[in-house]
Amino acid sequence: MSLLLEPPSVFVVRDEYWICTLSGAECTMGAEVGGRTHWDHSGGTLCSRRTLGDGVFLHMARVPQAALDTARCYTLRLRRIVERKPYFTECGGETAETFGFCPVSGGRPVRIVNLADAHSLVDEPVAAARACFGGAPDLLILNGDIPDHSGDAANFASVYRIAGRVTGGAAPCVFARGNHDMRGCSAERLEAFVPSDGGRPYFVFRAGPVGGIVLDTAEDKPDDHPEYGHTICAHAFRMEEDAFLDGALADPLFRDAALKLVVSHKPLAHEQKPPFDIEKDLYRSWCARLRAAGPHLLLTGHLHECFVEKPGGAHDSYGQPCLHVCSSRLRRNPPRAFVCGAVAVRLRHGAAPSVTVRFVDHEGVSELAYDGPAEPCHS
Repeated sequence: MSLLLEPPSVFVVRDEYWICTLSGAECTMGAEVGGRTHWDHSGGTLCSRRTLGDGVFLHMARVPQAALDTARCYTLRLRRIVERKPYFTECGGETAETFGFCPVSGGRPVRIVNLADAHSLVDEPVAAARACFGGAPDLLILNGDIPDHSGDAANFASVYRIAGRVTGGAAPCVFARGNHDMRGCSAERLEAFVPSDGGRPYFVFRAGPVGGIVLDTAEDKPDDHPEYGHTICAHAFRMEEDAFLDGALADPLFRDAALKLVVSHKPLAHEQKPPFDIEKDLYRSWCARLRAAGPHLLLTGHLHECFVEKPGGAHDSYGQPCLHVCSSRLRRNPPRAFVCGAVAVRLRHGAAPSVTVRFVDHEGVSELAYDGPAEPCHS
């Protein structure tokens, strides 16, 4: 009998994959790729108690990207723990399940799903994402506020339920933090529950011809807003991120990619009404530096709206760096509804990528939003 509650998911951070899965019992996990097993461990001690509550356990094994891209499959090896003790732990036999994997390739249009603001819905986001391309995309971006909040670690299960059911563990995923992910007692341990770059929720990634920068705008109001109850230092956090940005833009993983993405939960070029009009100078600076690097697409959520805009559009306050795709629409009260973005990119030698964007709902209803070039907007 399988110990897995859901299909696994494969997240990309820099040039490394994190193979993640949920089990219904305490167990250890390793991912075998090309004859080598990469364990879910902490300093050589196998992890078994990363619990999301209610008998749900999370497992994460880090694998070199090149190894999995070459092998195109991996085997999860799980061993149930009967009783974990300082001496003579009791455990069961090992089970093994093998999954295929398809790295992103530039030989056909790259099919990207931008999915934001699920707010703990699972069935509707999965249905919408699967309807985007009639199955698993080439790249799934979970663009913030996937759980409704971090007040309970159990909420993080929705990240892996959505990613596993959409991709079947066969396509890479990217996780970007949203502002609601900062709320609640488990927010301070976010790196224990989702992939990150050494605990930092902002990072560079590469998946075949696609290079990306995940930016984290953190909370959406001033740090002293009473909603936060003196538990936020987002401005200081953004200053640390500001120091990261120039290095990220020069990183070959991003700089040399045929398709350059900027992933941000909040549309960082858009000034909202008070009290959401924070960090104007900082976001203006980020936009200028991004614009100079020539990205092709800015993928966002947060606004609970769906639109595609070129620089200078209605949501451009600070100098939008490139074509902006915001896909974020849901209704949580019955009848539930969810919409995500299907972004198909055709790479063209010597020319800007050509992009088709459709907004697709959980019933498979599709709306064409854009079909044209993604021209870099250099300063």
